[in-house]
Amino acid sequence: MKPKPLVFLMGPTPVFLPVDRLYARGHYWAAAVEGGYRFGLSAYGVRLLGEIQHLEWTAAEGSAVAAGEAIGAIEGSKATSDLYARIAGRIERSNDDVRTRPRAITTNLYDSGWLLAIGLLVTVPPLVRFQRRRRGGAQRCPGV
Repeated sequence: MKPKPLVFLMGPTPVFLPVDRLYARGHYWAAAVEGGYRFGLSAYGVRLLGEIQHLEWTAAEGSAVAAGEAIGAIEGSKATSDLYARIAGRIERSNDDVRTRPRAITTNLYDSGWLLAIGLLVTVPPLVRFQRRRRGGAQRCPGV
């Protein structure tokens, strides 16, 4: 049986966060893949940006990146934001489908809407797994 997602209230609107992911600052999710992590934007981050309209990378596949380094930009109907590497590593692959059809990030953000995969060059990434806690009938996760 698949575990239930966490529910984070963004004002009165619930945002769902799968518990099988790790999360990083800047509203990113991370899923372990062989030799590193695949990253995407959390539902909270997508809600802040609105309908995704444009995505571009400034770092190429194969590039070594430092944690916190700017690697691209994303534009939504509500906001525009730089994209940052959440861990140090090498960009193994970017998702060409979301680059050519960025709205896929909005519609399927935890599956085919992933952004890029980064191979590890260090052993301990700065990612967190949320702990469940109840408050007011919903689960809250600060900082996602």
